Amino acid sequence: MKDIASRGNVEEDALIQYVIDGIDELSINKSMLYGARNMTEFKYKLKDYQTISAKSHFGENSAKEKKAQAVHGGSKTGKKEIVCYNCGEKGHLSSGCNNKEKGRKCFKCNKFGHISKNCPKATN
Repeated sequence: MKDIASRGNVEEDALIQYVIDGIDELSINKSMLYGARNMTEFKYKLKDYQTISAKSHFGENSAKEKKAQAVHGGSKTGKKEIVCYNCGEKGHLSSGCNNKEKGRKCFKCNKFGHISKNCPKATN
């Protein structure tokens, strides 16, 4: 940081702000970095921030991924759709299946009354 600043006429406050702005994180998470009066104090705050950030974001999406999800809608993998295990159709559960009286549906021949394991049309 200081190497870049030493090449030009950059004030410490501007350099600190530049570094904070470069962190791809929500503003509320970066709030602890503000208020440093000098580079030494900023370095300590930055180390604390890294420690806290690493612990609190373990297993979570990054801010970029969250932003992409908000823009494109939904999660990265998409929301899992409900599937009926009786007839195989999407949009309802087997408890609400209209074809329940026909029995279970075979996923090999798509006929009701048996399952694929017992399908009469199955070829071995």
